[in-house]
Amino acid sequence: QDTEYNIIFQNEPSRISTGGDHVGEKCYRVYNGREKICEGCPVEKAFKDGKSHTSEMMEVMPLGEVAFWEYVTNPIRDVEGRIVSCISIRRNVTESKRTEEKHRIILATALDGFYVVGLDGRLLEVNASYCKMVGYTHEELLKMSIPDIEAIETPEDTAQHMKKVVAHGYDFFESQHQRKDGKIIDVEVSANYIDVESGQIVVFVRNITERKKG
Repeated sequence: QDTEYNIIFQNEPSRISTGGDHVGEKCYRVYNGREKICEGCPVEKAFKDGKSHTSEMMEVMPLGEVAFWEYVTNPIRDVEGRIVSCISIRRNVTESKRTEEKHRIILATALDGFYVVGLDGRLLEVNASYCKMVGYTHEELLKMSIPDIEAIETPEDTAQHMKKVVAHGYDFFESQHQRKDGKIIDVEVSANYIDVESGQIVVFVRNITERKKG
């Protein structure tokens, strides 16, 4: 696109996805059916700060289907260093978004408890089953850390245990968690380390209190 947001080149995949050649037309009209620049437009950001930007946008395609696109933009400068246009590469991420949504629904409705914890021990996400298991609301748990619910390990023990999970990538063990009402439940824990952001541990928790009684 040029600095007026006119399309100056389309490759074949872009022409196919938009139903033809749209050189000379406004990018926001062709790709998003809008009459003005899209909110959060990565091209606009690239023009303003001269940096590369990545963003995702939802679009309604010509046949009415909804698609999700990832945009990566890079400003183009002339010999004097002035930004004169922008290359925008877009990738259809609809299937991956659908897969993410399926996984989110599965985890949210799983019978086993599930939570994600940061390496500082704070809970980052929990599902409804774990909320029910320990008697706290989703909002309450997101303000808590593992030591707030762990009934056996000391905070120091928990920190060392988390380091072990990070080092080995996985651990499976039994422990006890304390519910909001003070009751102690026996749990079976499966913990997996994932190297995203600053590092996170994904945990599945199963209440085995009745099994332990037997």
